[in-house]
Amino acid sequence: MVTSSSDMFIRFRQELHRYPDVSGQEVETQQRIKTFVQQFNPVFIREVGGTGLLLQYGTDTTGPVTLIRADTDALPIQEVNTFGHQSTKPGVSHKCGHDGHTTILARVASLLTGKPLKGRVYLLFQPAEETGQGAQAVLNDPLFDIIPPDQVTPDRVTPDRIFPDRVTPDRVFALHNLPGFEQGVIVCKPGPFTASVLSMIVTFTGKGWAAFLLSGLLVQIG
Repeated sequence: MVTSSSDMFIRFRQELHRYPDVSGQEVETQQRIKTFVQQFNPVFIREVGGTGLLLQYGTDTTGPVTLIRADTDALPIQEVNTFGHQSTKPGVSHKCGHDGHTTILARVASLLTGKPLKGRVYLLFQPAEETGQGAQAVLNDPLFDIIPPDQVTPDRVTPDRIFPDRVTPDRVFALHNLPGFEQGVIVCKPGPFTASVLSMIVTFTGKGWAAFLLSGLLVQIG
């Protein structure tokens, strides 16, 4: 069994923070996570949803199926912090704390290592949460299933790319950091909670202006 310490997870979180990837481009992040969690001996590690990862712990098919999910993507924002693990990628940084979420789920993996489980636990490192596309990409991936990879064949996939014999989790958990509360506090409530976003698209229509007449364009927008 691997003996884990808080220091190794702090270093892992700082590494993720130092090398962020925006939504849909989490290739390096995916491989960093994969390399790190291999030491915790899951039943399998499977790449899903393009740049996501799915881990399984436990093999008991008589107990409940639990899924725990964390997001992995960063935002297209320049980091202005000056600490030692600041982002090394211009215009990209972990401003929503997904590096922390990923580290928490990796810690869960370490706690599940070698434990006798009633049922199975799946850990999902989900990509592209910020764009709203990652969850659907995972659900549409035939590999997001309990079927071993060597048994995945086109004839087993339905028109919507979801297995007819897919096991539906009995319980699904997700989390998000919530600044303003004391360390170690877990905040929860019935129903949806920090789980949605409202977006809108604004289109400006007007005459084209030469650069030296920029003030006219600004008047139109104003």
